[in-house]
Amino acid sequence: MTFSVAFVPHPPLLVPAVDASQVVELVELRAAARASVKELLASDPDRVVVVGATQAPTSLDESAGADFHGYG
Repeated sequence: MTFSVAFVPHPPLLVPAVDASQVVELVELRAAARASVKELLASDPDRVVVVGATQAPTSLDESAGADFHGYG
């Protein structure tokens, strides 16, 4: 079994709709994160696991919805 890993920032840095600033470093960071994930997904993995901070263990499938209410 082979593993591929991409480390990307957590919102609000990753999502322009949450932090729409056009600071050059953030624009470049977002582009690099998109490129990393795109490359990872191009390998057609059987499973994608996303790890993030939460108050309790959570397991979601592709039908899970989300919003950015907690980010303002």
